[in-house]
Amino acid sequence: MKKRILGIVLSTALCFGAALGGLGLHGALYVRPDADNWRLLPWVVPAARYEQIVQRTGWAPEQTSRTYTSILCYDAQDRLIRTVYYMRPDEWDICRTDFVYHDAQTYSEYFSGARQHRSHRITTDALGREIRAEFSDGGWAVYQYEGEWEKPVETERYDASGALIEKYVQTLDEYGNVRSSETWDADGRLYSQTNYTYDARGNVLTADTQYRDGDRHSIRQSWEYDGDSAAACYREDGQTNYFRYDAQGREIYQSSTIEGSQNAYTIETVYTDITR
Repeated sequence: MKKRILGIVLSTALCFGAALGGLGLHGALYVRPDADNWRLLPWVVPAARYEQIVQRTGWAPEQTSRTYTSILCYDAQDRLIRTVYYMRPDEWDICRTDFVYHDAQTYSEYFSGARQHRSHRITTDALGREIRAEFSDGGWAVYQYEGEWEKPVETERYDASGALIEKYVQTLDEYGNVRSSETWDADGRLYSQTNYTYDARGNVLTADTQYRDGDRHSIRQSWEYDGDSAAACYREDGQTNYFRYDAQGREIYQSSTIEGSQNAYTIETVYTDITR
């Protein structure tokens, strides 16, 4: 009897492995496989273009690391139609987000993975800006804009009963930069307020945030830039973050240290077109 059960288990495993391998070969028809993406190949769908993002994070003083790999699938209109991703070594669940476009101004996102399933439906205006989001828990959010600026000046989030959860307000200058932002709670109390300054190129120079919670604490962040390729952010609490960017403005490196502490981390990101 035990031999029979073992035989069934092994047969099932072999069948599953063969099926998964077949799906992997199917994915390899569209993308170039490598050591980072092979586990994602069974979930790749036909698309016009594929981009792979590999993000490696390391922590000190633990000397631990984690690698996050994703494949982004784009249609002929360069719209995302699916993303698949996973982390290793400690999290092997495959996570997936599918994008379904209902018309020119409405689409839905469906997420599955890590024992979770959720979705939301997005409505945009004629300029492609998000004006309403409906969530799978029954809640929703609405966004308001000024003129043709891309940043919303007001965001309101509601729960399924229609009760306001949070309100976020931004004030823009004549160049569309955010000069101040405020977060209000469900009872209409101001939770936090941030004021920004910019250089002549539109880069943030300072951000002063005041939190209106129990201790009413505040914090200042300041930035320095090396052209378009690098930046540094300094916080009053002693934390320093460094960033590097590629020619397309994408972040390729980030590090963080805290004065007087051994705690630190680095994140290195590599973008690759893996379309066959």
